[in-house]
Amino acid sequence: MRQRALWLVSLSLSACYLGPDKHREADDVTVQEAGVQAEDASVVVTLDGSMDATTPPADANDSGYDAGCTSDLQCPLAFPQCRNGDCVACAEANDCARFADTPNCGPNGTCVVCTSDHTQLCTSATPACDTNTNACVQCVADADCPSEAKAACGTNRSCGACTEDADCSRFGKVCDAKSGACVQCRPDTETSDCKDGTACNPKTLTCTKRQRNSVSTCNACDSDTECVTDHRCIPMTFGAEKQDLGGFCLKRASTGCPRMYLRKIARASTNGIAAETYCSIDEAVSSCGALAAFGTSCTNDESCGAPGARCESINGSLNLCSYSCQITADCKSDAFPCSGIDSYCGGT
Repeated sequence: MRQRALWLVSLSLSACYLGPDKHREADDVTVQEAGVQAEDASVVVTLDGSMDATTPPADANDSGYDAGCTSDLQCPLAFPQCRNGDCVACAEANDCARFADTPNCGPNGTCVVCTSDHTQLCTSATPACDTNTNACVQCVADADCPSEAKAACGTNRSCGACTEDADCSRFGKVCDAKSGACVQCRPDTETSDCKDGTACNPKTLTCTKRQRNSVSTCNACDSDTECVTDHRCIPMTFGAEKQDLGGFCLKRASTGCPRMYLRKIARASTNGIAAETYCSIDEAVSSCGALAAFGTSCTNDESCGAPGARCESINGSLNLCSYSCQITADCKSDAFPCSGIDSYCGGT
């Protein structure tokens, strides 16, 4: 090898005697005099003019790292194995076993953290092995991302927001572009997302249990599209404290308000349609549930099971559920006039 040849040259030079009568300075001795190039030499010149032949320096060679070795422990990370007196590249995983942080043999013959076949260090937050860098990462494919909230593996090898439905297909869901999460449905595509004919709840982005266009006036709803024609799902309250009762299908006032729903309110729908005027009940003293309970048996107000419901005597019949009113048109029909103490439908 080149360095070894130069070492031999240094040995020959050291054998030469530089007489004291010459008084040659150390820096007068040049490698050129030995017939070699300065950049290639391994000659040490002492102050007395002699030259010292030392152990040949480490250098890369055709097979690895020519530093001379007798055991693997003398070899560096890049050339971890001692073979025939030389440090050479690794050939199998066991060649790197002594390196706790890089115990695997990479494709370039150096010790690395992981390979496609050896991922024992890839756990917890970084369970996958990036074979391009042989480093543990959060993901290398979407399948490595277990969370529907962060289902897509990005170019930075970390799990993040979905950008297309394909990112969520393994969960049987679709991608919500607004939140970046995999969801059951989106209101804009509910006809294809909710294949059983139900609507998509705009708050939870899940398919409801109600068929589209099936819910009539003053009945509970989650989505506008559950309501019958000319109706939308409107959030309603009860009492002075405005207790939240959820959504109920109410008729648009622009198409006319029927009996019992003469109180008009302006509110945005659950699907986010801008505020419009709707036909409603008197939310201060009654609720849609109270209207539905009208005429059922009761023992007290609470047994009617709805805010604003009252256990009263209706047209002389005791213990029946009713509700407060202002005018008879607030009641089911003229047969149950708004009268009695504190005015309720069917009051006596």
